[in-house]
Amino acid sequence: MSSSSSSVVASRNIQHEGSFEYEADVFYYCGEKSPMWTAWKIENIGRRFFGCPNFKVSDCEFFKWHDTELSERAKILLHEMKKENGAFKRKNRNFNSRGNNEDELAELKAELRELKVEMRTKKDQLGLAMQNLKHLNREKNMCLIGMCIAWIICMVGVSGFFENK
Repeated sequence: MSSSSSSVVASRNIQHEGSFEYEADVFYYCGEKSPMWTAWKIENIGRRFFGCPNFKVSDCEFFKWHDTELSERAKILLHEMKKENGAFKRKNRNFNSRGNNEDELAELKAELRELKVEMRTKKDQLGLAMQNLKHLNREKNMCLIGMCIAWIICMVGVSGFFENK
C-alpha cells in the first residue's frame, strides 16, 4: 500500500505530502494507515510525526511523534540549513530564468545598436544646424552693423544738411 496524501494545511507548517512508506504501520483513530509527515516549524524542525490527514474536516485528532525531540543546537542548524536551501533554490530559479533572457538580451543589444546609429545621425544633424546658426548670426550681426553705419551716415548727412541752411 504505497500512496501519498496531500491534504495538508499551512497552519501545521509541515511538508506538503505525507509518506506511507515506513516500517510498522501506524493507524489513526479513523482506522486507516496514517501517513508520516515532517514538521518545519523551528521548534520541531525536521521532526517526523504521524497525523490524520483529515484533521481539518473530521473530528479525528490522531497525532503521534515518530522522532524524539532534537537538541536546541540541532534545531538551529536544521533551521539555518533550511534557509540556505531556500536561498539556493531562489538563486537556481533566477539562474534558470536567465536562459529565457538571452533572447531578450540579444534584442536589447540590437536596439542599442540602432539607437547608437540614430544618435550619430542626430549629432551630425545638430552639427550642421549649429554651423547654420553661426552663419545666420554672422549675417544678422553684419546687417546690424550695416544698419548702424547707414543710420550714422544718415544722421551725419541730416545734421550737415541742417547746418548748411
